Amino acid sequence: MESINTEKPKHNKAKKVWNIISWILVILFTAFVGFQLVQKISGQTIYWGGVRVDVVLTDSMSEKHPEYASFLEGHDDRLQPYDLTYCRKVDENTPLAVYDIVIFDSPIYGPTIHRIVDIVEQDGTTYYVTRGDKLNTVDGKWFRSRIIAKYEGSTPKLGYVVYFFRSIWGMVAIEGLVAIYVIYKIATYDNKKKNANEQ
Repeated sequence: MESINTEKPKHNKAKKVWNIISWILVILFTAFVGFQLVQKISGQTIYWGGVRVDVVLTDSMSEKHPEYASFLEGHDDRLQPYDLTYCRKVDENTPLAVYDIVIFDSPIYGPTIHRIVDIVEQDGTTYYVTRGDKLNTVDGKWFRSRIIAKYEGSTPKLGYVVYFFRSIWGMVAIEGLVAIYVIYKIATYDNKKKNANEQ
């Protein structure tokens, strides 16, 4: 009885699947780098599905200040320099509470990620008081309109990669690699087509 060799069809199928996945990754990667370039040129933060990606550049949230260790007990979401944070845009329906980590628009330093440590009602207006976990002084009290986004999570040290992407040299290097890959795929496709026509 003659057996049927199924190895080649399986190999071809796996190769096709990998080609599709690789193209999808290239497109997503190019889009990500493109968004980073637009963000750098425009100076505006881009939100992906309502979520912004930021790189932590200071150590103000890296540890608990001894004076506030008891206040922060149970809240161990520390942020180290070059962690990559994901924060959802705040709107009028977003709940904000003490211990939430938020990005607020500081009139001096610009967008800053610290923790809400108090909520104050004054003359019918709600103010949010923020402080870095490592610091012993508050930033100030802010109108809700100053609170830009609410922290949802982070990836340790991935900020190094994103920070490189956001640099001009990083973008040139990445787009160059993508271009080389696309040229390679087109060239190999043309060669396969030519060989198929010759057979």
